[in-house]
Amino acid sequence: MRGLVWVRKVFWAALLIAPLSVWPQQVAWTNYTTRQGLPANVAYEVWQSRDDHLWFTTEAGICRFNGYEFVRPVDTSTWNGAEAFIPTEDLHGRIWFARIDGSLWYVQHDTVHPFEHSARLEPFRRRYQLPMDIQADADGNLWLAYNHLGLLRIDPEGHVRDIRSPTHRVLLYAEIGGRAMIPVVSSPEAMAFRRSPVSTAVYREGSVKHLTALPVRPLLDVQYRGFWKLRSGDVLHAYDGVYYLLRADSVLWQARLGFTARRLAETSEGALLLAVHMGERPGLFYFSSVEDLRRGRGQNLLPGCFVTDIRIDRWGGWWATTHHAGLFYCKNPGIEVFDQRQGLPSDEVTCLAFDGKNRLFAGFRPAALVALRLESDRMERISLPRLTSRDVEVLLFDTARGRLWCSAPLYFQENGRWQTALQVERNAVFAVKSLSKGPRSGRLWGPSSSGFFETEASSGRSWHRRDADEPSPYARTFDVAEDANGVVWVITHRGLRQWRHGRYEPPPWAHPALRFQPRHVCLSSSGAMAIGLRSAGVLIRAPDGRMTHLRRADGLASDQTMRMYAGPDGAFYACSNDGLSRLTPRPDGGWDVRALTRREGLPSGQVSDVEVAGGYLWIATHRGLVRLRRLPELPPMPPPRLERLWVNNRPADFIPNRRLPHDSNTLRLRFYALHYPSEGEIQYRYRLLGADTTFTYSNVREVLLANLAHGQYTFEVQAQSPSGQWSAPTRWSFHVCPAWWQTVWFWMLLSLAVALALALAYRWRLRQKHQQTAAMEKIRQLEAAALRAQMNPHFIFNCLNSIQHFIADNNADAATHYLACFARLVRLALHGAVDGRHSLREEIDMLSNYLALEQLRFRNRFEYRITTEPALNLDDVTLPPLLVQPFVENALLHGLQNKQEGGLITVTFALDERHLTAAITDNGPGMKTTDDAKRAHKSVGMMLTQRRLALLSEDATSSAQWENLTLPDGTPAGLRVTLRIPLEA
Repeated sequence: MRGLVWVRKVFWAALLIAPLSVWPQQVAWTNYTTRQGLPANVAYEVWQSRDDHLWFTTEAGICRFNGYEFVRPVDTSTWNGAEAFIPTEDLHGRIWFARIDGSLWYVQHDTVHPFEHSARLEPFRRRYQLPMDIQADADGNLWLAYNHLGLLRIDPEGHVRDIRSPTHRVLLYAEIGGRAMIPVVSSPEAMAFRRSPVSTAVYREGSVKHLTALPVRPLLDVQYRGFWKLRSGDVLHAYDGVYYLLRADSVLWQARLGFTARRLAETSEGALLLAVHMGERPGLFYFSSVEDLRRGRGQNLLPGCFVTDIRIDRWGGWWATTHHAGLFYCKNPGIEVFDQRQGLPSDEVTCLAFDGKNRLFAGFRPAALVALRLESDRMERISLPRLTSRDVEVLLFDTARGRLWCSAPLYFQENGRWQTALQVERNAVFAVKSLSKGPRSGRLWGPSSSGFFETEASSGRSWHRRDADEPSPYARTFDVAEDANGVVWVITHRGLRQWRHGRYEPPPWAHPALRFQPRHVCLSSSGAMAIGLRSAGVLIRAPDGRMTHLRRADGLASDQTMRMYAGPDGAFYACSNDGLSRLTPRPDGGWDVRALTRREGLPSGQVSDVEVAGGYLWIATHRGLVRLRRLPELPPMPPPRLERLWVNNRPADFIPNRRLPHDSNTLRLRFYALHYPSEGEIQYRYRLLGADTTFTYSNVREVLLANLAHGQYTFEVQAQSPSGQWSAPTRWSFHVCPAWWQTVWFWMLLSLAVALALALAYRWRLRQKHQQTAAMEKIRQLEAAALRAQMNPHFIFNCLNSIQHFIADNNADAATHYLACFARLVRLALHGAVDGRHSLREEIDMLSNYLALEQLRFRNRFEYRITTEPALNLDDVTLPPLLVQPFVENALLHGLQNKQEGGLITVTFALDERHLTAAITDNGPGMKTTDDAKRAHKSVGMMLTQRRLALLSEDATSSAQWENLTLPDGTPAGLRVTLRIPLEA
């Protein structure tokens, strides 16, 4: 029974130690199908145009890819959505392709157009249908390869020339623009003699030349042959699974691979990619050189995929079309991935170690250990010691003693056997989270949950070290490393410390970044120290003491480092959950930062460890073990392209310096940067010069500019590369025109109109002033005339005669009284004539003096009364002089002339809104006839007064109104004249 158990143990040990047969490593692919917008999963060919767009012909038509979306050109023909084949580009940037019926079409300005000379191809289409290849040369000619015919050349004018072999049953191809076209059978009788032997010929420099070096073979189907011109100038010819390398029309060698590629692409390093879409071994075959192709030493990168075409873009990425699974894109072919498909026990690699020769050790989660033979890429499983952890946390290979160290707990393997490293004081196993070897002491250093461990590499004995002054027994350390001078640096919970004389001491230098919690310390062979900070990047201290603090803004993949590694070239590597950062010293003392993330092709952003082995960089990720042949080049980010423009939600074109109406001031722009390695994860910044100079940062490719004011604008946009560099700006200038009321001409005309209006208003006002002045002058003249008319010589003479009579009769008192009245009347009349207006009191005084003199002249044949309403302020109301007197005189002369006694004249003043009313009433006979009225109106004084009233106010009611007064029995009782005199405001 014990023997059976021993046999089982030997069997399992042999199984674990035996080498594993693994598949070749894989590159990382991105698959595009209809889910990502591809028109169909059946894709035929791929072409990269001169403007860097990728064009794909599929079962559902042609489309282009801009890194974000697949854009189908506008096609209004009945063939919209039908198959498209064989894309190519001419000198004018037009993309040509063929339909299933053999018709030719081209795409220009994202619109599909038919070939204008398609009628001349009609005879060939009916007989030979679909061309096998299409190519455009530098002279603008189109070349078509028709099987069973030969070659057709169509010049820009549409003239067609067919090129055939002078002999039948010839495989004919041509070299157009350095590219070999697919060979076609130049023999009309080919279908009748399918087993007849054929030869090979090339059309070159205007003539057909037979390649006599190639053997004569029976005719086979067109899918099993191909011609490709290599960078070296050699031609690779495939026929029925046999490959021939031609140089100067001579066969250098031939090799049978068992499959014939449909397309071939050659990398810049000389590797060959062969697309195979038929047979028992379809896929994409990779050969690192032509010699490897000769020896058949290649690998299938897409096994089981029917690859129809392969192309290498200008950034070095690979694009493969398939007949069933859409597109495959490899952005960084220099990254090769080993995972469970290649035989690894798990995809989650936790740590790495290199033996310095040809073996790389990898630890995994769940716990497993594998050794990879670098020269053959073969793996072997290694048995593990009894680990207490669920994964292999630490690996270190001591090249001096040939020992592999592993944790946790800490073991070392020697001669195929694992031995436990023991703590001397307690004779117990212990665990460490990391392990480093001192360059001076040769001892191993590892942190723990309490202090750290110092291990003798030769015996495996370990000593537990902790600060004697530390009060807590659980003072955790995160990392330990020894420099070239033998100084031990320890990362504790209190920060970075030196271990001296059994105690932790602060470093002899300081830096503000050390306020963040350090977690990792790493020392390079040159003496530089890198300190990984928690959430704060990496702090590097150069041997000369210069300090450099690097963060994500400086190009790090992440500010949170998980592990540090010092490369043999003096570079530091910072592992994180967002990728790997490589820090390379510069001669000027600075550091170049290069991040490697999923954007650059890593299968996972979670990087656990890194190791330089066999001339490659090996990266442990959570989705496999990565071998980096070379760091991917960082192509500069091209300037963004302006894709679409909407003005007020209507499509428009990007016309330089476009002028937009004032009401077309809401714009929506879409742009993109054609950078396939970024896979659509591009940061943009843009601004609108003329409105604001501040950049707006966004990952969105559209911007809305709403309600722009009139003016000149320039839209500027830039794209950021994965390394953090900004591209050259793309600018588009446009002008929003002002509305007609915002133009300079409008304001000039408005200013002119305002000036003209002001001039007219000034002129009108000036004329009005002149008119008012003339009116006032006319009033003064009329008042003077009225004064002269009232103070007529007859009146004056009668007054003076009466006064003289009183003097002659020695009636001195009466003469003195009337002379005073006469003098006051004259003085008031002259005063009113000078000032133009006087108070109502003065007017009543003048009327009183006038009526008193007239009473004297008429020998007291009448009485008079002058009354005012109590509300009138006689001193505040002003009016032109002698307005009432002419009507009083008229009442005396015409109303009372026939009365010998008992005459009465009443003058009444009252207020009526903004007018002063004066009512002159006599008790005469009134106006009996029209002649009397005419005579009354012919009074010079009243006529002048009425004109004065008309000048004072345009209101017709300001004129005199005449009214006969009668008794109840109809007997005339007199005449009343009512005047409405406007008052000043």
